[in-house]
Amino acid sequence: MPMRGPILSDWSGRVLLLLCLMVFPLASLADWHEDRPLRIGVNASVLKQHPEVLPEWERYLSARLKRPVAFVHRDTYREMMDVIKQQEVEFAWLSTFPYAYMAHRGRVKLLVTPVPRNKSGGYAAYLLVPSSDSQTRSIEDLRGRVFAFADPYSLTGYQVMRLWLRQLGEPDPNRFFRKTFFTRSHHNTITAVASGLADGGMVDSYAWDRAIDSAPGLAAEVRIVTRSVEYGFPPVVTVSGVAARYAAAMRDVLLAMDKDDEGRRLLQGVGLIGFTIGDPRRYKNLSQLLDAAGNP
Repeated sequence: MPMRGPILSDWSGRVLLLLCLMVFPLASLADWHEDRPLRIGVNASVLKQHPEVLPEWERYLSARLKRPVAFVHRDTYREMMDVIKQQEVEFAWLSTFPYAYMAHRGRVKLLVTPVPRNKSGGYAAYLLVPSSDSQTRSIEDLRGRVFAFADPYSLTGYQVMRLWLRQLGEPDPNRFFRKTFFTRSHHNTITAVASGLADGGMVDSYAWDRAIDSAPGLAAEVRIVTRSVEYGFPPVVTVSGVAARYAAAMRDVLLAMDKDDEGRRLLQGVGLIGFTIGDPRRYKNLSQLLDAAGNP
């Protein structure tokens, strides 16, 4: 009998703790680092093509979120995918194929989609050849030639071409082309084709428009042979496990950027007119590419 009081007290304490956990769920890992910057990963997506504006974007987002924001740079798509797998960032501005691949595996959630100046909410792959090549009319005409790719996990800079070759019964680019190489950026691919270093290359329409804006002479040195169907534009995503309130705050700030002068200036600097709520349906036509990609 003397033991009855302590036992009941211990038992009731456990019940109280259980009830507290049910009413007040454990915070996500992101909630334990209030003084740490919110980290946004970028590689070969929109902002990485414009490194000079990154500090301005950091200041803008930090001021409106009332919390430090830092961009995390990586040189390749694969490296950024690894950063996300290791949860070293809370958000990422991903190229389209890495987004689809990571979302398919539950590692990221679509947050917002940038809206380019064409207002379509999408972009396409362009097959390029030097302007001196007046004979090439399709990818079949480049058999046995030298071809430049952007990155193994680039949608428009590699995966679309792989799909086209598979449709021709040629699953291996290295057998179809005499030589291939990776440039690590769409702008580098355009330059490689323009200089004659490559007989052909593939880039996205957004990168093409930005390159022509900054160096109009390129348009006279490169010819667009054909273009792919349109795909969803490279989105901003939330990494799985990030607190919902941080995701909502980031979403609201990005969606409001086109409502103030500074935000519009930053958007215009990277060829955008704003952001819109992400729609997963815009990325449904990537299923063939995902099935063939295997495991990076």
